Amino acid sequence: MDREQVGEFGRLWDDIVPKLRHHAFVDGLAAGHVFQYLVLPSFTPPVAWDVFGRRRRGHEDDLVLVRSSWRSDLDLEKLRSPVERLAHPYPLVPTVEVHRLSAAPGELERLAGELAALRLVIGAPAGIFGVDGVNYEVALHQSPHHSAMAAACRLSWWERTPAGWEELAAWVRRAEAVFESAWAARGPAAPAPLRIQAIDDAAARHEARGLFHAGQYGRAAELLAEVATREALTPAEARMLELALKRAGGPIEGGSDAG
Repeated sequence: MDREQVGEFGRLWDDIVPKLRHHAFVDGLAAGHVFQYLVLPSFTPPVAWDVFGRRRRGHEDDLVLVRSSWRSDLDLEKLRSPVERLAHPYPLVPTVEVHRLSAAPGELERLAGELAALRLVIGAPAGIFGVDGVNYEVALHQSPHHSAMAAACRLSWWERTPAGWEELAAWVRRAEAVFESAWAARGPAAPAPLRIQAIDDAAARHEARGLFHAGQYGRAAELLAEVATREALTPAEARMLELALKRAGGPIEGGSDAG
């Protein structure tokens, strides 16, 4: 890259990384931020793993895992030479991928509880620091990008956690296993920005009944199957789900065998 493209890439980094910190590519108006694990490598795409609490009236929050990544590798290719740069718009629109993922039941709640309960030495001795390598961050209750409020707590380190943070290192290993498992089982990419919808099971039940009677069995089955992952269906709803699945021609992926 020429100096001009190096400077442009640096400006992209300075703009996008703070947005990843504040989950700016996720519309979380219908959800509260629970925690974030941010991975900032020197030469590969940065990744933010965010967990949100999706509100449910009269019930505990339903936790949602979102992976946001800036594909810096793809954008670097657009800046590799002045000639290649001319083929792309200015200013360069960053390539950001956002996925909503499914984690094993209870895993996100366990990770959130463990992180909130950690006891760490304040002012841990500084370790070595380098230009290359990977920086890591963990944050609790991170405010949105447009808010002036800071995170309730944000910790950062380079390569290895410092002495006295062994509990955090163990938590990170458990969290990475959960996140990578969810990433390996991912479905199609969600659009960016991703909107986390509030849960309204009563409305979903009502809509499913209307769709069933209108002959739209596939969508009715999807709604009832989703509700069944959180609450028990009534006998009538379970029977409706069973009939909708048969008339739609097969099982709904990720659905319930209620009934």
